[in-house]
Amino acid sequence: MRITIPSASAASASERGIAEFWFYDTMDGGINAFYINTVGDSRRIRVKLNPSTYYASSEKGTTVVKSNTLTRTRGWHQFIIDYRTDNRIDMYIDGTLLAYTEGEGANTGIRVYHDFMLNPTGMSDYSTPLQSELYYDDITRYNMTWTNKPSLETNEISSLDLSKNTTYFAEGGTGQVKVIGTFANGQKAELTGDAGLSYTVSHPDVLAVNENGSITALKTGYALVTITAGGVSESLVYTVTNSKSVIHDANNSAITGSFSYSTDASYFEQSKEIYRTGNQSYRMLKSHAWNTRTNYINNENHSFVFSGWLYDDGVGSGNVPRFEIGSTNANDVQDGVTVLQNVKNMTVQLGIYNTNTPYYHIVNNAANRANWAPGTTQGRKSESGHYLGNPFSGYTNGESKGSTNSFTNPVTKTVTSMQGATMKKVERTKGWHQFAVVCDGGGTTPVNVATPNGKIEFYIDGELVYTDRYVSNRCYLLWLLGTGYISDYQVTHFAVDRKAPVVSVPSLGTDGNIVSGTAYNASATATDPNGYDQESTIAYTWQVSDNGADGWTDVSTNQNYTPEDAGKYVRVLAVPTGTIDKQMGEETKSVVKQIGVANPELTFAISGKGIIKNSEATYQNGETLRVGNGDNVTLTLVPEEGYEISSLKVDGKDLVVTDSDVILENMSLDTEVSVVYTEKEKTKPNLIASESGIQLQKEYIPAGETDARFAALAYTKIDVGYGYQIKDVGVKLENENGDFAMLPHLGTWEETYLFGVRVYGAGLIDGETYSMTPYLVINGDTEEYIFGQQQNFTKE
Repeated sequence: MRITIPSASAASASERGIAEFWFYDTMDGGINAFYINTVGDSRRIRVKLNPSTYYASSEKGTTVVKSNTLTRTRGWHQFIIDYRTDNRIDMYIDGTLLAYTEGEGANTGIRVYHDFMLNPTGMSDYSTPLQSELYYDDITRYNMTWTNKPSLETNEISSLDLSKNTTYFAEGGTGQVKVIGTFANGQKAELTGDAGLSYTVSHPDVLAVNENGSITALKTGYALVTITAGGVSESLVYTVTNSKSVIHDANNSAITGSFSYSTDASYFEQSKEIYRTGNQSYRMLKSHAWNTRTNYINNENHSFVFSGWLYDDGVGSGNVPRFEIGSTNANDVQDGVTVLQNVKNMTVQLGIYNTNTPYYHIVNNAANRANWAPGTTQGRKSESGHYLGNPFSGYTNGESKGSTNSFTNPVTKTVTSMQGATMKKVERTKGWHQFAVVCDGGGTTPVNVATPNGKIEFYIDGELVYTDRYVSNRCYLLWLLGTGYISDYQVTHFAVDRKAPVVSVPSLGTDGNIVSGTAYNASATATDPNGYDQESTIAYTWQVSDNGADGWTDVSTNQNYTPEDAGKYVRVLAVPTGTIDKQMGEETKSVVKQIGVANPELTFAISGKGIIKNSEATYQNGETLRVGNGDNVTLTLVPEEGYEISSLKVDGKDLVVTDSDVILENMSLDTEVSVVYTEKEKTKPNLIASESGIQLQKEYIPAGETDARFAALAYTKIDVGYGYQIKDVGVKLENENGDFAMLPHLGTWEETYLFGVRVYGAGLIDGETYSMTPYLVINGDTEEYIFGQQQNFTKE
């Protein structure tokens, strides 16, 4: 018997949803006692049972559907099939995930059937034997889209899956970065275009990616695109192709492009068992190769990128393709086998070689394939062709190391050094992986000159796992080796605009001062902006100027300046030149420094009465002080009594003196210090009233008495001036009628320059107003009174 939940022939967003029904399991019957067919994209996925478990399978192979097994129990059970997204179907029994299937377009044309059978042997799929009892209930289809996607802002992400991306575009092409995320709670979600993602692009002149993940291909080349969500980042190598690119994707039965290549249709077969995007991939039946020689061998800026997707079944090495790149002389145009036998330079293979080590391996030097790269343990090739040994002895997963191995080629007997190569250990995982190799490089080195002038990089899933130098302008052979599933691979050649090396600001050979009589060697660091780590030579030119601004003249390098040069200014110019491509970079100027002497001498010119001190030493007019080059010197200016500092000049330049200590920094030249001390002018003392005014004390009790009485208290500050003697201080107390009394201050004031006078007694009449005026009696040529500010108060 068949029960059908209808749906449209194409599941648009409005037609996706969830199908649900309940079934009763009597625990009778044998294998295939009942099953459910779902038809999506021409796949038949069945949920079945055997005497003890529920499980799922597919007529198209076990790789199409990923199944768990659940224990059968008697009773009613809920079955749900969830097809709310484009690329995944989930099936649940009693809320537990039983099985799922993935693939772009997996829900196209989905139809959901529920077929019930007992003992189906000899019966059709839709037959139910007589006298059978089948129970089902509440069959429902819910039209809905996936609206409960977790937020990246509030939920922790654990991994990102980029395997659904198309990673090559023609110039001017557009696309979208596709991202599937797995959250910390195990839930998967389509994150494509999510605002919580960020993107970085290694070559933004080649490929542009906006904040929504939209791609625009700008010019032929490659770019590493890194996608980040939270603290998780993943990368892919994207290629912008041209008309000469070799392309083999899931929709083409043959390679397209105008390269010289060797292929045969029998090398590949279309497969719908395992696919990455769309509904098919290709299965490679035997090794395939093509060379890169056509139209590019003499291009001094020749670069190319190869990328493709390979499926790793996670077991052994039998179903895992790998790829290889080999370098030959330009005239080696023989078939692939002969070319490999005539490899003159580095050959690298990337893939799976050893079933005993679950890592992606790299082999260097194809003519001596027993050599692993890098690592101290050399692999050994067995009679069966498998590679033994562990090239990662001492590595941890994700660790990068440099190689210092050297290998002897058994064919040519030449020694190949791997000094400078680095490799990263990467653990194998089951599923689709992008493998890419970038040969980016070359300068103007003539053909067949075996000087490494380019950069080779290998990537697995956008992660750099191997890098080394290679010789450009050679014929390079690319191989796909082994058998297994592949998808969307291509080779694109392109020319790059080589940039000249750049140099840092050169050092003059010292962080300190330039001292005459000392030889200096300039130094700088040159970098290769192309990323090839090309070494450069740096030419240095020393120059001297009288004023440090213009009039520069060249002098010899390693300049040994004489005392006559002291006071002049020096700088150095640095110009880098690539040792391989011979491109000359722009000059960079150092800082300008003045040429000094080894032990500068300070000469003191003192006018007026006073001295100069340095630490405990004192110096008179005309005396000198010798210091070390670069020293900071503290001078203390000490005028005699009655004199003050009028001016200070250092080598004729006025310095502002704020206190008696002067610091001369970084001494490098002989210097004259001129100071003028002048006699101080007489200034009369002055009185400054307290800001608080007169303080009234109604309950004041004088010492030794018992009666409280009124008192008024005034404080005054004395500015003693200069050149006068203060004989007396006090307060003038005056009433409204002009009657007054001079009340002297009876205490001492000489230390604080502050005095106060308290007025109290029965002689003050309640309600009347009085004034208090501070005064000084000074003795200059004649005795003189100086009065301060008058302050009034009323007795209360």
